[in-house]
Amino acid sequence: MDHDKDVRIINGFVGRLCERTLACNSIKLRFAGKKEYIWIDPPWTLHGLSGCVADSSEYPGATPEFEVWCVCLNPLDRVRLTSVEYSKGRLVLGFSNDYQLIVPPSLGEVAEDDFYHHWYASE
Repeated sequence: MDHDKDVRIINGFVGRLCERTLACNSIKLRFAGKKEYIWIDPPWTLHGLSGCVADSSEYPGATPEFEVWCVCLNPLDRVRLTSVEYSKGRLVLGFSNDYQLIVPPSLGEVAEDDFYHHWYASE
């Protein structure tokens, strides 16, 4: 799997507003006015200026705590994507509110012929 195409697509989203949607502990970042998005499966972490504020491994499952956990991800809702860094399998998305969504490498977790390695972009 080569993420070069995905990174090119994501670079095209820089400067645009996005909204987040959750499916369990997977994140979909949708871009305003379009059907374009970034899909991220675990593992991932969300960091603010004070450090990690949410971690995909803390997903509480389908429980009342899920709504509380979702609030931690509100910084990804209606925010502008400002930067994209991709190096050695690690993706870092920066946002206008000084939050970063960090997706670590996971090539050891999936087979090379899999559709994606836990994240991809669609235009």
